[in-house]
Amino acid sequence: MPQKSLIEWCTHTSNAIRYVDKKTGKRTWRCVKTSPGCKHCYAEARNKRFGDGRPFTKANLTHVDCELNEKELGKILRMRGKGIILFHGDMTDYFGEWVPGEYLDKLFAVMALTPHITHVVLTKRAERMAEYCDRTGDVIDAMSQIDTSAPEVMACMPLPNAIVGTSIEDQATADARLPHLGQLGAAGWRTMVSAEPAVAAIDLAKFIGAYTCYTCGYRGFDTGDNDGCPECGTIRGDGFGDAENDPRATTIGHLVVGGESGPGARPCNIEWIRSLVQQAKAAEARCFVKQLGANPYIGAGECKVCGNTPEDDEIGELRHGKGCYVVDEDGGGESYESEFLDLKHPKGADPSEWPEDLRVREPLMEAAR
Repeated sequence: MPQKSLIEWCTHTSNAIRYVDKKTGKRTWRCVKTSPGCKHCYAEARNKRFGDGRPFTKANLTHVDCELNEKELGKILRMRGKGIILFHGDMTDYFGEWVPGEYLDKLFAVMALTPHITHVVLTKRAERMAEYCDRTGDVIDAMSQIDTSAPEVMACMPLPNAIVGTSIEDQATADARLPHLGQLGAAGWRTMVSAEPAVAAIDLAKFIGAYTCYTCGYRGFDTGDNDGCPECGTIRGDGFGDAENDPRATTIGHLVVGGESGPGARPCNIEWIRSLVQQAKAAEARCFVKQLGANPYIGAGECKVCGNTPEDDEIGELRHGKGCYVVDEDGGGESYESEFLDLKHPKGADPSEWPEDLRVREPLMEAAR
C-alpha cells in the first residue's frame, strides 16, 4: 500500500509494479542497473537482505514475474487528503523495457482519476518515458475499465497533476537523458530532474531553454551545436529559435540535488551541489537540496599517502584513511579531517550543518487540482 515516506520532498511512496519469484512465489524487488548512479542501489541492497538476494542485472529478470498490483492501485484511488505528493516506483524503474505498456496505461489512468494527488514518476530511461507520454487513447481505455463514469477529458496528456522526471548523476547521463525530458517539458508536462547521487560536476546550461521549430513543429532542448533544428535543419533565426514566448516551451521545473549515502558512498564535492543550486536559480526552477551525502568534501587534491583524488572516476570510492594528507595545488598539505566535512548526520541531510547558501529546500510545486 502507499507508504508515508521519509524522502523529504514527497509525502508518500507507492510501488504498484512488483516482482514475484517464479520458483518460490516470494515477493521481491527487481530492476536493471544502467549507469554509475546505480552502483550502490538501495533497492538492490534491500533485495539482498529481504528479497531473493539476486543483483539487479538483466539476466536476473528471468527469475521473476513482473506484475501490476491492482490492489495497490485501488488503495491509491481511495487516498484522501490535501497536499499528497506520491512518488511512484522508488524501488524499481516503471519505464524499464520489461514493464508492459498496459501496466503503464493503468498507472496513468489512476493518476488521471486522482486529480487531488500530485503524482511523481522518475526514470533513468527517459527515452521510453518520452515515447510513452505522447499517447492518450490507451489511458482513456484503461480509465473506462476502472471507472465507467470517468470523463475522457481527465486523461488528456499531459496530466495536469503529474510531474515526470529523470535521474542523472554526471554529465554523460545528463547529456543522454535531458533532451528526452525537454521534449516532455515542451509538450506541456511538468518536469523534474533528480541529480542524486551526484558523482561529478554537471553543467545544465544547454538544457535550460526550450526551443520550437516553426517549420516542422519540433519542440525540445537546444542541441548545443548551433546547427538549428535537429529534425529538419532549419537554421536558428529562420524559424527555429528561443521559444520564450511560446506557451509550450518550458525549463526544468524542479531540481533535486544530493550526494551519495550508505555503505561505500562516493565522495561528493559540495561545489557540484553549489553549482546546481545556482543553475536552478538561473533557470527559475525550484531546487531542493536533499543531502550532501556521507562523504562531502571541499576542494580537490591528491593524497600523499594513498594517491587518491576524491573526484577520480576510476576509483569512485573513498579510500582515504585517518593518516592521509591532502596536497593542494601549491604543494601545501591539509589533513584528511579538514578536507572532508565532519558532519554528524550519517547522510549529510541536516541543513543546519551545511553552508548557508546550500540550505535550499523549495517544495515541489503541487500539480494536483
